[in-house]
Amino acid sequence: MEPTTKRKAATCRERCHIRPFDFSLWDFSNAVCVARGVDSFILYPTTAAMQTKSSISAVKRAAKRLIADGWWEVIYAATPGRTSCGEYRVLNHEQWVAKYGQRVKGSACIYIDPNKPGAELIAA
Repeated sequence: MEPTTKRKAATCRERCHIRPFDFSLWDFSNAVCVARGVDSFILYPTTAAMQTKSSISAVKRAAKRLIADGWWEVIYAATPGRTSCGEYRVLNHEQWVAKYGQRVKGSACIYIDPNKPGAELIAA
């Protein structure tokens, strides 16, 4: 039997890498970006708290984790204060894996360059 260069397609998505509450905030930010047709999101903690049914402090903690984990890239940082807002670029799963996937402990995601020969994907 010949060895194959084909790899199984990943069934991994954003939800596999993000904590549940952080995912709800990421999902909200991603939905806003998709609806507006842009890749950046301005975080208004009060609005995000209402959308995710949580407190403003919980939203701010989740935002810090999303930035630290690389799901949001800071365009301009929020200033300290209750109603401060910041603008962030929201990464989707493919962008995140391309940038961080091979360096994240416990991540089974590996970026496969579609332009590289021998990197064909087969259905799982």
